[in-house]
Amino acid sequence: MDSQPSLGRPLDDYDDLGNKIDPLAELTAITVTEKPTIIPSTTANPVQQSTLERSTEYKYENVIQTYTIEVLKLKPIPHAAGTLYYTVDPQEDAYKKLMQVYQDNFETPMNRNSPKNAPPPKD
Repeated sequence: MDSQPSLGRPLDDYDDLGNKIDPLAELTAITVTEKPTIIPSTTANPVQQSTLERSTEYKYENVIQTYTIEVLKLKPIPHAAGTLYYTVDPQEDAYKKLMQVYQDNFETPMNRNSPKNAPPPKD
């Protein structure tokens, strides 16, 4: 009964024919023929810095500015029903545009029946 694996035992202890394998029988001792070498710590001099002058300025900045095109920025307004996207020109104020879009899309539909330029009601 020991020659066949039972259902609860791991199959690693048996070969393909069901014969029991002693896992420790195949192991051999490792012999080391060389002694470990200790690498001494080096006290090397620090790396010398380059003598070339470096600048943080980009020398072709003025050339690039002539070919640079400012593009519209896409801004989101997240709300309960999703996200409303609007564009902002590079020359206009982003906050003023946000307030205008907010007023047009969220405040105005609630006051649809009242005219936009109506004077405030008198008491």
